[in-house]
Amino acid sequence: MSIASPGWAMRAATLLPSRLPVLLFWTALVVAVTVVLGAFRPLVVLPALGLVVALTWRLIPERVPMDPAHRSGAVWALVLVAAWTLVNIIWAGEVLLVQRDPGFLTLEGVWLSAHADPAIPVRSAAELVQQVPAARVNSDAFWLSGDELHAQGAKTFPGLVAMLGWVAGVRGVLLGNVLIGGIALLALYDVARRLIGPRWGLVPMGALALTTPMVYFSRSAFTEPTNIVLTFGGLAVLWSACRDPRAWRFALGGAMAGATALSRIDGAAVSAGLILGLGVVAAASGPVHRRARVGGLLIAGATSLAMV
Repeated sequence: MSIASPGWAMRAATLLPSRLPVLLFWTALVVAVTVVLGAFRPLVVLPALGLVVALTWRLIPERVPMDPAHRSGAVWALVLVAAWTLVNIIWAGEVLLVQRDPGFLTLEGVWLSAHADPAIPVRSAAELVQQVPAARVNSDAFWLSGDELHAQGAKTFPGLVAMLGWVAGVRGVLLGNVLIGGIALLALYDVARRLIGPRWGLVPMGALALTTPMVYFSRSAFTEPTNIVLTFGGLAVLWSACRDPRAWRFALGGAMAGATALSRIDGAAVSAGLILGLGVVAAASGPVHRRARVGGLLIAGATSLAMV
């Protein structure tokens, strides 16, 4: 096999840092819709996800060159992320507490892995409270509505880790965020290799991988790694859109950035930064590119705010 014509495996490895964040975005969107509809079950989610992915398979950031530097850089990124994932799986957290995150997110993921609706029936507990008026239960993370408990926050992230619960039960839910953390590192690498090159791009990825916050927030059920995937995945698409303005790229990049609000309430701040950043880019562009980039700003802003 010649260097000038890489095989399918090498091409797939080179494209993987670009493709995985987009796949996670479509997964998050399907999860968000099915959870809200109370239809979060494998027989609904998996066919819907398969259809969405098939229809959008070609919608990815601009392909990076298939030269030796990009190929070797991607392989090193995948090897390092695989090693990071294996190490952190060994030390994955087992936080199953009612109070606050990450405990309530883990519990909700466990619940969704066996139920289609995120609302938790109280039943006998509600009857007990009625019999003993002075009795009450308090949690910072759950509230009572009628005879159902509702966990605070959006349901997208618990739904994502619950999908692994379909395969591996509670253990799958506990390990799910480590896998999302690995995709987050690849999303950062994809942006970095476009900005500073495929080999120097390993440096910021490696630096983030070794930080205590990244390790801590990936080992337990925190939403930060999911939002890293969506933010940097969206940035890669928007970087491609600014280089080669196409309406669908602005739409996809804006939607990915806006989808951070589907897992964290403060994800709307990402949309605000997106609109401001694209506005600066459009204003600083020359007359040849300004019109296309202003149009891109409007499209990306609209899809981002639609997600919010």
